[in-house]
Amino acid sequence: GSRTIGKANYLDFSLGSSDPTEFQSILDETELEVQTIASDIKRLVNMQSPQAFEHCDWRYCSCHELRKKFKPGSVFQSPDLEF
Repeated sequence: GSRTIGKANYLDFSLGSSDPTEFQSILDETELEVQTIASDIKRLVNMQSPQAFEHCDWRYCSCHELRKKFKPGSVFQSPDLEF
């Protein structure tokens, strides 16, 4: 099924915003989100296990399709998906 990971927010702020603290707050939140994603990827890579990389069900991602090319059991395969 389709799973919404996050909701896009339209942000229309000029660089000379009348409230620089609001703009800085958004930049700080974005930076933290990017750092968290990078940290999670690094943690998975450091595990050095193809079983650790669980696939997603994002409609724009093909990781679940690519897993069909691997020998069953050699990579993580969700029991909820047909392989």
